[in-house]
Amino acid sequence: MIFTLQAVFSALIRLTTACGSTTNPNPSCASTGDAASTIAVEARTSAPRDTVRKAAPPTVRVTMKNLVFVPTKLNVPLGTTIVWQNDDPVPHSVTGPDGTFDSGLIQPGASYSHQFNRPGTYKITCKPHPEMTATIVVTAKP
Repeated sequence: MIFTLQAVFSALIRLTTACGSTTNPNPSCASTGDAASTIAVEARTSAPRDTVRKAAPPTVRVTMKNLVFVPTKLNVPLGTTIVWQNDDPVPHSVTGPDGTFDSGLIQPGASYSHQFNRPGTYKITCKPHPEMTATIVVTAKP
């Protein structure tokens, strides 16, 4: 059975009141010394426990402006999400090496995001504008 400290103290106060003090004990409250008269108490407090919260993976923004990815090179930790925002008046795409991911056409004003869950170096291209390239280096967490 588990009791809170408040419940234990309340029970002790009631027991002391009913049985008298140690200098004037009530004989009907004498302990029998057997296991049945022993109470195990688990102390609980209402204070909040320290919790360890896992930090959310970072999010990094890349813009597509004037037919360029800005920035053109990123070093990010594993689990990072990159959001590409098309700030040009023409559609773009974000295509990973060997088609590992492909945004399709991203219309002006729209965005695309991808989370990098494997370490490595990713050469990014825009299909409609092959001169538009960027490099993403994803490193394992220490």
